[in-house]
Amino acid sequence: MGCLGHSSIPVNDENNNKKEEEELKNNINQIEDKEKEDKEKEDKEKKLREQQKKEQEIKEQEEIKKTENEQNKKEPVIDDEKSGSEVRSHNKTIPEDPGHYLEIPVNVKKGKVFVPEKADLERFQRDALKRHNYYRKYHQSVPMELTQKLNDYAQQYAETLAEKDEMQHSTKEEREKIYGDWTGENLYYFWTSQIDLTITGAAAVDDWYDEIKDYDFQNGKSKNGGVVGHFTQVLWKDSTQLGIGVAKSSKNSVYVVGNYHPGGNFNNNDLKNVFPAKV
Repeated sequence: MGCLGHSSIPVNDENNNKKEEEELKNNINQIEDKEKEDKEKEDKEKKLREQQKKEQEIKEQEEIKKTENEQNKKEPVIDDEKSGSEVRSHNKTIPEDPGHYLEIPVNVKKGKVFVPEKADLERFQRDALKRHNYYRKYHQSVPMELTQKLNDYAQQYAETLAEKDEMQHSTKEEREKIYGDWTGENLYYFWTSQIDLTITGAAAVDDWYDEIKDYDFQNGKSKNGGVVGHFTQVLWKDSTQLGIGVAKSSKNSVYVVGNYHPGGNFNNNDLKNVFPAKV
């Protein structure tokens, strides 16, 4: 009767296996340590960039204030012939807006793009309206109000732009479907490397209003060929309804859309709708 054999793992093989396990463990530890080190380095660089950005913004604001103060000393007050009241030149500083504008995160995944939470989007839209009306108040225009139709259209188109990741106005025909007539549109875009970016409802409006530097109030046109249509649409007296939308692309580009009804920049009626600041 035969005997059953007894198998065993050679000692050398056991040692090799243990050695391989230790090497693997060491490699994993090294990788984890490297990832931790890289993360700490990345965090430090991010904080440094943010600090440099803040310092640059403070420096720029100081330069702006310095320039404005110098201009205020040189520029005379202009008399309005019709009313006899005093009006400030268009590049004089209007009173600082006392309103608080909340930083809104745009990080909720929606299909291929990112949007704010519903409550944040509504706050963003209200803040954009408030900023419009702040400027309109000092430029002798009536206040605007938000409408659901325009908000829905602006938000939908902001998401379309973010999905395509390109700046392009919607067509006149598409916008005419909202109310059956001319509806204006302003677009705003910026890109940032910060993943968890935030934006205020005032940001795009300030960018559009900044075109005032190129606008000639006497002729109702650009004084140097620069773009002024966003600025004039913000102030356009006959535009009384507003819609605002915002979305972020997968590549971290943010798109803001403003829609206006009745639309501005129409029939060369600038002189009847866009007025100098009156403080």
